Amino acid sequence: MYRVYIESGSLIVEAYRRSPEEKIIMTFKRILFLTSLSLRDDASFRLYTSEEIMKKAFIKRPEIVEKGLRVVSEEKKIKSGLVDCLCVDLNGRIVVLEFKRNRAGVDAVEQLSNYVQELRAGGSEVRGVLVAPSLTKEAYDKLKSLKLEFKRLSVEKCIEVLESMRGVSKISNFIS
Repeated sequence: MYRVYIESGSLIVEAYRRSPEEKIIMTFKRILFLTSLSLRDDASFRLYTSEEIMKKAFIKRPEIVEKGLRVVSEEKKIKSGLVDCLCVDLNGRIVVLEFKRNRAGVDAVEQLSNYVQELRAGGSEVRGVLVAPSLTKEAYDKLKSLKLEFKRLSVEKCIEVLESMRGVSKISNFIS
């Protein structure tokens, strides 16, 4: 609640708050400029995890992982878990993508392997691709032994992709 009045040639603005109880009194002896505006905030705030950023960039531009991939489903629920992205490659094979924002370990490979095995049980030819900035030596060895694949992709690259699609300009674009 506000109260505004003039007293002895000064503008007095009182602001009250009930909980917690608080009162502020401002006295303006001289006003150089005064305006009244109707301000509106139409901005939205979105917070994404790094894996979400990677998936969003991939869905917008699948070629950042592999040329010719076509996204069929994202966040696909199957018995063994939630597949990040289910795709089809140029040869018509199903491709399971598992995204990791950091260095991928053996647990990520095992997770991907479970998804691939479940989908292969249906008789389809299925590829499994782990997408991450890097992976451990143990994860690499396990990937190879399970005939799964690794594609290197960083969160930074994905942010660049998303920014370029929004037409977001960097300040460096305006400095010569």
